Amino acid sequence: KGITGMESSHVIVEYPKIPPISQKQLFLDIGVKSKEEAEALGIRPGLPITPDVAFEVMNNTERYCAKAFDDRLALAAIITALKNVSGEELPCEVVFAATVQEEFWMVGSQAVFASTHPEVVVNVEVGIARDFPVIFPNHLSHQPCLGKGPSIFVYDSSMLPSNGLVEYFVRLAQHNYIPFQYEGEGINFSQDGCRLQGSGCGTHVINLGIPTRYIHAPYGIADRFDFDKMVELLVCFLQSFDDDALKRLAP
Repeated sequence: KGITGMESSHVIVEYPKIPPISQKQLFLDIGVKSKEEAEALGIRPGLPITPDVAFEVMNNTERYCAKAFDDRLALAAIITALKNVSGEELPCEVVFAATVQEEFWMVGSQAVFASTHPEVVVNVEVGIARDFPVIFPNHLSHQPCLGKGPSIFVYDSSMLPSNGLVEYFVRLAQHNYIPFQYEGEGINFSQDGCRLQGSGCGTHVINLGIPTRYIHAPYGIADRFDFDKMVELLVCFLQSFDDDALKRLAP
């Protein structure tokens, strides 16, 4: 166990001119007195570091906080949806894949295509909730909020989704009275679906998200309502999407 440390602002000579904190200014203090003590604990360069964060229900509400909701939350939704249709005869062949190293050029999703060659991909992610108490410019006021349903992405910085799939999911949600939100992320948001979209002769791909606050931080916050509605939406898709629906998708 260790504590993230940096130089104290009290001893920085140019305190009023402190630049933005960079990763190079941070270190992990594990309480040892020497390099030898650290090595005796098995510490070496390149070891992964995991935030010491526990899952919590926030103040007896339907809001939860934990580490790595991106993408443990999405994985939980997919697994729950698959459990809900277990034993049913589905109109399509379903392959569930969990990938790794999305932030490193999405290498995991490339392996998925090579082993499955899908015709349609539903990428389940987190969305970027911006409904916390900070004043944002008006052009961000339309961004997703907690408690209003899952996000259907209309674009992100890595991919324009299949418009036919977007229309399919919109109609599916409306027909089944599942609340949803539109989302578009134009800066610094990439997801595994983009690699699958450009694989082979091209694949129909859509990205869905569970709105989450503070992703890529030690704690994220999500709403149980959004999780449950994502599960409902995935179940409805699995129970309804067939060959005819595939043929109706725009090329």
